[in-house]
Amino acid sequence: MDIVYTPGEPRDARLPTIFLAGPTPRKERPVPSWRPAALQILADTGFNGNVIVPEPAPGDGWPEYAEQVRWEHRWLNRADVVLFWVPRDMVTMPAMTTNVEFGMFMRSGKAVVGAPRHAPHMQYWEAASHEYGIPYSWSLQGAVGAAVAQATLPTGSERILSRPVAWNGGYVRVETTKYLDKLGKVRWYETVRRNTFGDIVSVFALTRDRQVVLVSSYRVPHDAWVVEKPAGLADRDGEPAEKLAERELAEETGYGGGTPMELVLRGPFNAGASSDVMSVFFTKDVVQLHEPQLESSEDLRTLLVPLDGLVEFVERPPANQLVDMKLLAALPVLHSRGLI
Repeated sequence: MDIVYTPGEPRDARLPTIFLAGPTPRKERPVPSWRPAALQILADTGFNGNVIVPEPAPGDGWPEYAEQVRWEHRWLNRADVVLFWVPRDMVTMPAMTTNVEFGMFMRSGKAVVGAPRHAPHMQYWEAASHEYGIPYSWSLQGAVGAAVAQATLPTGSERILSRPVAWNGGYVRVETTKYLDKLGKVRWYETVRRNTFGDIVSVFALTRDRQVVLVSSYRVPHDAWVVEKPAGLADRDGEPAEKLAERELAEETGYGGGTPMELVLRGPFNAGASSDVMSVFFTKDVVQLHEPQLESSEDLRTLLVPLDGLVEFVERPPANQLVDMKLLAALPVLHSRGLI
């Protein structure tokens, strides 16, 4: 076990890393630190990893405050687990900074919380831990045990060492992935993952008079209208991708009733930033069956573009609109299979 005191660095960053977050005694409040007891429990478990201790090593002094904050934030984000032990005492260790840190990481998926039963002002911590599935213990030993179990979960990969979550939202999460580069050096990479049940699907739908069914959507990240194929996220557990494709085409455009959905293309499309994979389905001879059935959050309009003019449409998009470059990705495959 490598104990890393501020402002140190682990000898082997490949190992699982636990950050000991919680109130720290100050000179004006001379009470014993709780962290030596945590380190002893960790040693007793046989934990083979790094333990980040945001205190100077015994006998050393504190670094400059801004340097300490930068160091702590760096390792809070890089740690595989942030173990919060909160022996709060409103006079000697009020743990105000710890409150802020918990707010930063309570939705991360990598927090573990513990506090003595007598610690005041922990009701919100308990409620939030229950809400977000955070392990919560009344004993330091229990909290340490939960942290070790979480830090040593296998990833099933030779190069990915861990995937600690930096932020977890309603639809996406950001992971600070720890991995080995081609030289075996440890690096960290920020990866976006969706909180969904499978691939994104999109539909290349062709009407009986060879027009491509498209939608123009207001896309918040670009603050612009973007022309793209009807598409959707796998938001129902267990729904086959073909059924999702049919449903999205009908909901977004009202079109359907064509040939069965055929998978023509599948793969990543933004591999440098996210783990998204898209499955592109093809159907032809579709007709408009009803009006679009849009969700309140969807702001889009249906438009038809002649298949023979699709490339020109992408090259010269309508005024004040962007065009999704993936519109053309399926064309060579469709031609080679004789589908269009």
